[in-house]
Amino acid sequence: MGDNLFEGLPPPSQQQQLEEKKEEEQGRDQNLLSLKTSSSNDNKEASPNPVLKSALKRHKPTESNPEVYFPAAAPEKRLRFKTTTDASETQVIEAMQKIASHIKNPTKFAKASKLVIQLIKAGSVKAGTSDHFFAILEAAMSSTTSCTDPSVGGDYHSLFSAAQDAAEYLNKKQKNQLTVWTFRAVVANDLLTDDSFVFSKTASRLKDAISSLPIATEDDDIDEAATLKDETEIGNDDDNNKEAIVAPAEENKKDESDPFGLDALIPRSGNKDDRTKGKKDVAAKSRKEDEEETKRFLKSQREALITCLEIAARRYKTP
Repeated sequence: MGDNLFEGLPPPSQQQQLEEKKEEEQGRDQNLLSLKTSSSNDNKEASPNPVLKSALKRHKPTESNPEVYFPAAAPEKRLRFKTTTDASETQVIEAMQKIASHIKNPTKFAKASKLVIQLIKAGSVKAGTSDHFFAILEAAMSSTTSCTDPSVGGDYHSLFSAAQDAAEYLNKKQKNQLTVWTFRAVVANDLLTDDSFVFSKTASRLKDAISSLPIATEDDDIDEAATLKDETEIGNDDDNNKEAIVAPAEENKKDESDPFGLDALIPRSGNKDDRTKGKKDVAAKSRKEDEEETKRFLKSQREALITCLEIAARRYKTP
């Protein structure tokens, strides 16, 4: 008990305790302030010197040599082919007529066919030149050399393949004929290939074309061919006979009914029945021509397909 120095003394007051805490907090705040000051001084010493604006300015090149800093790019060289022509329709027609006169010659066919393909690609085949274009194709198919001959087969194939792009300008009859020629010039030459894939693809195309034909027998084909031949010959003979017989009779009737030739000076209204009859005759004639064209096209198409079948049969090899 005698060792306790604070024995018998009163306990410390509350105010004294508050003062001690306040002194401790002030000492802590002073330490934090000194740390912040030292860190800011370190940052100032580490930061670089500010960059002057004058150092960022770029020197302008002199007018005498503007390409010192920005040299001009070298011009690109491009190879361009002229695929169009500015020829007039008259010039195109004249060119087509010359081509038609040369394309039937086997020795000139290759060059002439390439010229035709150029005209097609240039868009020179239009409604006004379609008849002359068809005349070229007709002359090509009238050549004495077959379109499947090895010397010209490739050129025929290219020509009639390109002709499909100009088929829209042809009339119905011309389109039908182009279809037949395409079988002879394109499909037939494809069947002569040594590529088995091309042969198989062409054979499938040939099969589809045959399947689309109406069913007919051999007798029907013979009757159809004979009928078309007879109608053509009879029609030509009848027209010639009618012109020879009717002309003198009409002149005699005209002289008797109008001896003074005044009927031509007197206007008269047309007979309604005559006009109606004339329209019916025109419609009947047009319908008959369409039927004959359908028969002719069917016959020609069958003949072309048979030719292709014969080529395929000769080329087909069994393993």
